[in-house]
Amino acid sequence: MGSVTSEQAELFAFRDGMQPTDIAVFFVRSTVPPTNGCAAHPGGRPGAAVAAGATRWTLGHEVGHVLGLDHVDNNDQLMTGNGTGRITNPPPDLLPSEGATMDQSALTIDI
Repeated sequence: MGSVTSEQAELFAFRDGMQPTDIAVFFVRSTVPPTNGCAAHPGGRPGAAVAAGATRWTLGHEVGHVLGLDHVDNNDQLMTGNGTGRITNPPPDLLPSEGATMDQSALTIDI
């Protein structure tokens, strides 16, 4: 999702031992511009970055993006586009349709 900076390309090269369908999550000090996280990743290197100041919901939100979810305009939902710090009714909601989208992702495997 989104365009990838040279720093992101460099970061996402650190996938030693990971399979092409493994989702890498990098915990970083900060992002530029400053956000809680970012799911932009190079093709064939699925993953996300989560900033040190992120909320407890950011990891799930960013992995949701990697699995195909878009932002919504509802602060009760995990995929709010208003920032996970603005979630108003924790735990945030995940709609059945969003669950179905994640299940259908090529990155989701049955275990």
